[in-house]
Amino acid sequence: MSAPAEPGRFRLPCWALPLGLMALLGIGLWCATVTSMALVLVTVGVPLSPVLLLVLRAFADLHRRRLTEVTGVVVPPPLRAGAAQIISTPEASASGTPVISRGRLVTPAGAPGTRFVQLDHLPDRRGSAGE
Repeated sequence: MSAPAEPGRFRLPCWALPLGLMALLGIGLWCATVTSMALVLVTVGVPLSPVLLLVLRAFADLHRRRLTEVTGVVVPPPLRAGAAQIISTPEASASGTPVISRGRLVTPAGAPGTRFVQLDHLPDRRGSAGE
């Protein structure tokens, strides 16, 4: 089996310039997002904050994909897929109250990536453990 081909002499420097410019754009987006959150008190930030947060998240996903292309290392998204999941059951629609069964509710406790509180079985109203 042969070793993987080494990247060309100019491949990584050619990728460094776009990634560096993307980093500068990301810093500007982050500053605009933080400023819009501060402007919520003046009601100007109310429509700006959600829009800028979505743009910043899309930009971060784009930056992760580009970094994966360059380095070959997959950078996972900061949020776990399906972190909070409530499973709808026939009992829930019949009674009108939400029922969580065979689901997993995961809530971040503290900073992202540090600790998670995981509840596998939630007691129902009668006090017995769910399935």
